[in-house]
Amino acid sequence: MNCRRLTGHLALLVAALLLRPDFASAATFTYSSYSVANPQNITILTPNNVVGAAGQITLSGSGASAGETLQAWCLDVFTYLTGSGTYQISSLTTAGAGSPNPSLTSTQLAQIGALMVNGNALINTATDVSAAVQLAIWQTEYGSSFTYSGVSSAVTNLANTFLANVGTGGIWTGSNYSVTLLSASGNQTLGYASGDQNGELTPTPLPAAWLMMVSGMAGIGYVVRRRKQQNGASAAA
Repeated sequence: MNCRRLTGHLALLVAALLLRPDFASAATFTYSSYSVANPQNITILTPNNVVGAAGQITLSGSGASAGETLQAWCLDVFTYLTGSGTYQISSLTTAGAGSPNPSLTSTQLAQIGALMVNGNALINTATDVSAAVQLAIWQTEYGSSFTYSGVSSAVTNLANTFLANVGTGGIWTGSNYSVTLLSASGNQTLGYASGDQNGELTPTPLPAAWLMMVSGMAGIGYVVRRRKQQNGASAAA
C-alpha cells in the first residue's frame, strides 16, 4: 500500500468519524459562572409566579469551553439558572424549550431570533436595552399568558417598541435567524441566535469518537512502518 493510498484511507476515516452522529451532534458548552447585563428585577405572575432578573446573560466557559464566553437569553421561566453546569446544544424548533414551556410557531422562532440578534447589537447603547429585549422575548414566547410586574416603565415601553418592530412590516422581518437551544436537566433553558457576533459553537466530540479516530490513525501508522521495514529488507536482499 503506497503513501497516496494510505492518505486517501486516512481522509475517509476522518470524514466517516465527523459524520458519525455521536461525533457531530455531541455539542456542549460548560460554564463556571455567569453575569447579567444591566439586570432589572421582575416579578413574573404567569405562567409561573417567580421573581428574578431580566437581561442578557453571559456564560463564562470552563473545562472544554475554557476561554469562551457566550451571550444568551432566557427561554424558560420555570427553572432558575444555576451557578455552573454543562449545556447540551441543539436547534430551537417549533417544539419550543420543552415542557412546561409552550410550543412555538415558525413566526415566533424568527421573531425570537431577531430579538436576540438585535439585542446583542444594541446591548451597549442604553441601560434599558438588556431587560427590554429579554422582556420582549418572553412576551413573544409565551404570548398573552405572560404577565408581570415590577419593571420600570422605560423598560416596558422599549420592549413594546421592539415587539412592534419585529412583527410583519417591521425592520427585522425577513431575516430568519436560527436559534440555538442550550438545555440541561435542572438548569434554566437558554438560547442564542446564529448570525450574531457569537457565531456558532464548535461541537465537542465524544470520547468514544476521539478514541476510534486515534486508534485508526495509529493503525495506519503501524502499516506504514511495516511497509517501510519490508521494503528496506527487500532492497538489502
